[in-house]
Parts: sequence; C-alpha cells; structure tokens
Amino acid sequence: MEENVIEKKPKKTVKIVATTILVIFLIFIFIQIESEISTLKQDVWDLKNKVYELTISSLDTAPTVSLTSETVHKIDDKFSIFVDEVETHLSGINIKGKIINTSSVTYENTKFDITVAEQTKELHIIKQIKPGYGREFEFYIPNVPVEKSEYAKIKYAGSMVIWHKH
Repeated sequence: MEENVIEKKPKKTVKIVATTILVIFLIFIFIQIESEISTLKQDVWDLKNKVYELTISSLDTAPTVSLTSETVHKIDDKFSIFVDEVETHLSGINIKGKIINTSSVTYENTKFDITVAEQTKELHIIKQIKPGYGREFEFYIPNVPVEKSEYAKIKYAGSMVIWHKH
C-alpha cells in the first residue's frame, strides 16, 4: 500500500506544477492584454482628435489664395482679391492688393479674416465698394516670415449693405 501513496505524490506534484505554470502563463497573457488595451485606448483617443481636427478644418470654407501669383482669386460669391505685393516689414509681412466686389450690391465697412502661416488678422475696408469695383488695401500681419507667406486663407467676415434709391 505504501507504494500506491508514493506513486500518487508525484502525480499531485506534476498537477500542482502544471497548474502553477498555467496560472503564471494566464497572468502573463492578462498583463499583455491590459497593455494592448491601454495602447488601443490611446490610439482611439488620437484618432478621435484627428477626426475632430479634420471636421473643424473641413468646416473652414475660406479659400486658399496664392500670395505669389498675379491672379484674381475668388473669395466667395461676393468678393475676389488680387494680391499685388508681399514684402517683409518689421517682424512680419506687408500685403498690398485690391478687394473686388463681384456682386450687384454696394458694401461698406467690409471685413475679412486673413490667415497666413497660422497668424490671423482682420482686414477692415471702411470705404464703400460698389458693384464691379475694387478697393486697394495695404495690410500688415506680424510674426510671419516672408518665406512662409506663399498662401493665405481669406474669409469674408461681414459688412453693411448700402441700398440706393432710384
């Protein structure tokens, strides 16, 4: 009978060792899964932020305008812009050009948001701009190196419509 007891002890030891190895392996797998979940959470967070940024940027309907080509660029259905000159001035750039009223109404106190190299400034034209005419402007944007001023985003920001009695 003692022989049977001796034979059962090694089987129990093998089962305990096998169970211990299995538990250690499962703990290791669990730790790896937790690490992967943490990484995936960060990836999902990063993707949410990118989608948000893309959504916001797609809502920005301001056209991109070349500041180096001598072309008339359409801003929207009311205005176009012609950039005549971009030059270095102090810490930024000075832009000279003409805003053209392509609509059939007269505008006054017209405002545009102009963004160059992530610097935005408001261009305010006080005088009237009659239909088919334009107004020259000279505009300074600080903290923009001339080498980063090839393109701008220009967005109509508002004005007052002038009605004429006939």
